[in-house]
Amino acid sequence: MLLNEEFVSASLVICERVLVEADGVASAIRLVDIIYVPKQQVETPEGIRIILPIFALLSVRIAPRPTSDRTITVKITSPDNKTQTLFGPNPVALAGNPLVSGTDAPRGTNFVIQLNFEAVKYGTHIMRAFLDDKEIAMAPFTLQQSPEQKPGNQS
Repeated sequence: MLLNEEFVSASLVICERVLVEADGVASAIRLVDIIYVPKQQVETPEGIRIILPIFALLSVRIAPRPTSDRTITVKITSPDNKTQTLFGPNPVALAGNPLVSGTDAPRGTNFVIQLNFEAVKYGTHIMRAFLDDKEIAMAPFTLQQSPEQKPGNQS
């Protein structure tokens, strides 16, 4: 999806955790698209909230410009088509890599987002990332009743 001549790439992945090394390189650990939840955890009494610790890694790269300040927003849409904002809109300066010479190298950043997602609806949820209000990446994941009621089992 090409937004304009300065947009390079974006990726959004759902995972169990993200490691960020001392040099700033991010690694997504255990990518997931189906999250198994025991039935009793979704169908709890009124007022009880079940929170799933899920991470997302958003990586954004753009071509350099003198003014590279942007806003990033991440939203999620549930199976019943309700959308909520998880992150942003937050201003962010997309920095270049100091180890790369030349002014035409893409600039970018990684966002590690801990979702603490509330498990209220089985089905496919869609997470979307926006750069300046334009959708740049999406990642679906599905909450599914756990086979054999194995809590915390993810694939």
